[in-house]
Amino acid sequence: MEERKCPSEDGKDEPPSSNPMALVPGLLPLENSETYIVQIPRDQVYRVPPPENAKIVESHLRPPQDRKKKACFGGSCWWIILAFALIGLTVGISVGVIRALYKPKYPTFSVTKIHVKNLEQFINGHHGSSHSPEYDVTLKAHNPNERMDVSFKGAAGKASIEFKKQKIARGGVPNLTLDPNGSTNIPLVLHGTKASIENDIKKSLDGTKPKLMHLNIEVPMEVKSWAKTVQKDAAINCDIKVDSLLRKTTKILSQECQTNF
Repeated sequence: MEERKCPSEDGKDEPPSSNPMALVPGLLPLENSETYIVQIPRDQVYRVPPPENAKIVESHLRPPQDRKKKACFGGSCWWIILAFALIGLTVGISVGVIRALYKPKYPTFSVTKIHVKNLEQFINGHHGSSHSPEYDVTLKAHNPNERMDVSFKGAAGKASIEFKKQKIARGGVPNLTLDPNGSTNIPLVLHGTKASIENDIKKSLDGTKPKLMHLNIEVPMEVKSWAKTVQKDAAINCDIKVDSLLRKTTKILSQECQTNF
């Protein structure tokens, strides 16, 4: 850059000044003063840092915990999540298998025998205590569960026989336990009522036509295993048709038993 010389008042060039500051470009000396004015070129541009630099600064300013969390999710934390997922899946499958294998099935019943004592004396008018009718009924129970026991709480149970919508006998239910996939006979002893039976019912009991009776049993029942236990109040209803009640051996013509819970 060439040095510019300040022209004199008469337009003639003056010799270079002996003051060294006068030789600095952009410095204009003031008259009779040692103060100089610095002129900054206006074409200078101050640029903003690029976005890449801002990201670098932000990564350095981020707390260490955030960086550790990101590293955790990118590495070992996925193994922890996978382990919890496998545990949940295993528990779900185990519960499903237990429910499938130990789903309770309720027992089935059928009447295999009916024997009536002292009924003829009762019909003929002998009402002494030693001649009260007695109904011996044998009920067969089958437990269809392969892994669960069935128990009857006989102390809280009761049984009755109805004939023409009137109860003619009442009795209790014994305590009983059925093994898995097992069957057993339940003996029921029901004692007949005395003065409550009407005359037309007595005549029907003495007839030779087939007779339809209803055996009703109410007893608390429990189906249990090591994995599951279910308690229900069972109501067993059997419709029984017999040929006669006065014979030593009463023949069962037909029957149908239902169990309600």
